[in-house]
Amino acid sequence: MDNLNNAEIGDTLYISGPMTGITDYNFPQFFKWQCMLEQSGYKVKNPALHDLRKMWKGWVYDDSMWDEVIAEDCAMIESNEVDGIFVLKGWEGSRGALMEIATARKCNKPVYYEEVRKSCPPVEEYRDYN
Repeated sequence: MDNLNNAEIGDTLYISGPMTGITDYNFPQFFKWQCMLEQSGYKVKNPALHDLRKMWKGWVYDDSMWDEVIAEDCAMIESNEVDGIFVLKGWEGSRGALMEIATARKCNKPVYYEEVRKSCPPVEEYRDYN
């Protein structure tokens, strides 16, 4: 587990966290953390903003699109545009967040957690999600 204090100011962090089954897809928390991270000097890739921009153009999400959406999100993490990911509370029960964490680790990108934990499961525990 990486400490956010070790991140370089100016790094681009992708926000990961639970969306499915949460009121408003948990967008308020994604936007709250985007503001907080940007005010601290980080650049942010926010999948909630990405989805919201598509919604403004008429896109309507349904569960049959989940694989496509998570593939886009993981591709963003794999890209050179993202230096690491910041994971919101509740990630343990989120299949998408677990896939995003696995993707970041596979790419040797740091994973920072909203809730600092004494330990984090090793990457092998995420293999079924990627």
